[in-house]
Amino acid sequence: EAMDQMLLPEMLKTTGNLNSNWKMYKQQLQMYMAAMDLNTATDEGKIELLLSTAGRQAVDIYNSFTYGDTEDKTKYQVIVAKFDDYYKSQSNEIMERFNLRNRFQKNGETISNFVTDLRLLAQGCNYADVTES
Repeated sequence: EAMDQMLLPEMLKTTGNLNSNWKMYKQQLQMYMAAMDLNTATDEGKIELLLSTAGRQAVDIYNSFTYGDTEDKTKYQVIVAKFDDYYKSQSNEIMERFNLRNRFQKNGETISNFVTDLRLLAQGCNYADVTES
C-alpha cells in the first residue's frame, strides 16, 4: 500500500546545470518505474510518463527531435538517448569548471554536504572519474 502513495519524480529543472538536472530526473524516473513495477510497461506508456512528469519544456524539446532512418521514435530508449544527446550538448564545461573552482564551504555547512556538492559540480566538468578520489 505504501507503493500506491509513492510520489512521481520531481519535474525536470530547467535552470542551472541542465545536463546534471536531466541525469537526476532520469534517475528518479527510473527508480519510480522500478518501484511501481512499470519497467514492463509499453514503450508508449514509458514515453508518456516521461513527458507528462518532466514538464512543458521537455515536451517542447521532444517535439523538436528529428529521427534518422534507423531510429524508431516509438521506442523509449531512443527517446531517452535523444534527451541524453540534447542535454549533453547544453553543457558548458568552462562555466561548470568556473562554478566548481568558485565553490567554497559555507559557514555552518558540514564537510559531508560540501564534498557532496563538489562532486555534483564536478560531474559537469568533464574531468576523469573523480568520484572515488
